[in-house]
Amino acid sequence: MLIAFGAFIFADIIIIKMFGIGLFIAVLLDASIIRMVLIPIFMILFGELN
Repeated sequence: MLIAFGAFIFADIIIIKMFGIGLFIAVLLDASIIRMVLIPIFMILFGELN
């Protein structure tokens, strides 16, 4: 997904570039911070409720 959204950055239309940059950053943050950091922390905190 990063490659697909990153390809939008090279478009000639400014709106497409803005969408490409926004989606690229959103997917990157979701993959790195949310899935690798926050989910394991909440799984540990909730323990048996998980």
